[in-house]
Amino acid sequence: MADRILPVLLNLVRAKGVSLWYLDEGDELRCRIVVGDPGTESLTRPAATELLAGGAAELYRGEDTFGIRVPGRTEALVAFGSGLRRPQQQMLLELGAQALGTGAAGGDPGSQPEVAIRQLSRLRFDLHDGPQQDVILLAEDLRMFQGQLEKVLEGNPLQSRLVGRVEDLQARLVALDGDLRRISALLESPFLQERSFPRALEQLTQAFAERTSILPQTDLKGDFDSLTDSQQITLLALITEALNNIREHTDAGGVTIGVSAEQGTLEATICDDGQGFDPEKELIRAARDGHLGLVGMHERVQMLGGYTNIESRPGGPTVISVRIPRYQESPDAAPEEEATG
Repeated sequence: MADRILPVLLNLVRAKGVSLWYLDEGDELRCRIVVGDPGTESLTRPAATELLAGGAAELYRGEDTFGIRVPGRTEALVAFGSGLRRPQQQMLLELGAQALGTGAAGGDPGSQPEVAIRQLSRLRFDLHDGPQQDVILLAEDLRMFQGQLEKVLEGNPLQSRLVGRVEDLQARLVALDGDLRRISALLESPFLQERSFPRALEQLTQAFAERTSILPQTDLKGDFDSLTDSQQITLLALITEALNNIREHTDAGGVTIGVSAEQGTLEATICDDGQGFDPEKELIRAARDGHLGLVGMHERVQMLGGYTNIESRPGGPTVISVRIPRYQESPDAAPEEEATG
């Protein structure tokens, strides 16, 4: 279980390294696993020593180190990197320690560690698909405005000063994007608002049309009122990511979106007539570079027991399809259980 939780924590808190320590039968301090930079093992040892061998401390806060004892175990979770004094990062590490302490017998999808892993994973996708995309679009609008401003002010003695101010705003957006990548709070998804799925999809397509002059053709079939929160989040996130990729990379002239909520399954397709790409090579490149877009599509859908298929080739077209089983709530299910995915 640690080999699954620690990599997620490493990405979320933007640490240089995260390690799990324990005391062996001879009370010798041992490192069970380290993810990230292997060199951080020696840097996290002092924190682990204080937590496990040095006394009853539950938390360790250093300049670049944060550690916490794993509840119910003689183990300590320690992260090393800049920014770990922030409460958001510390909260996530505490959540990770709680997940490690619950025991996770057999990888049961309903077990608390599995739930925690899915919460942590969904968090990073919610940040990527929601506020980060808004910041990217705002930055594009600001760049467009800068070009227009330079033309209008050409020859004006205030041109340099005003354009410089716009560049300052662009720099602040870059900093904001960096902060969003490090935000770690279990907040409501940006897609969970008081609106129906058809209305939310309409807003997505209208926003896409405003920036591209292409209004996607949509075809909705079935009952969308019974979608769970997780299903709505996943479908809207996938469509948003697909439209962003189309806008940025494909030079498409037409886009169609079909969504069906019938016969016990959710199915969606997003098609464009753009330049296309090699899906296998693109997925490998995205995973290697740490980009969550295409990879995130697959992982979000997998959390709900579904699958995603991308059909494309250089020259196009591109068809992204997804199939998700409909959620059937058990009478004994806990109220919060479904919200995890």
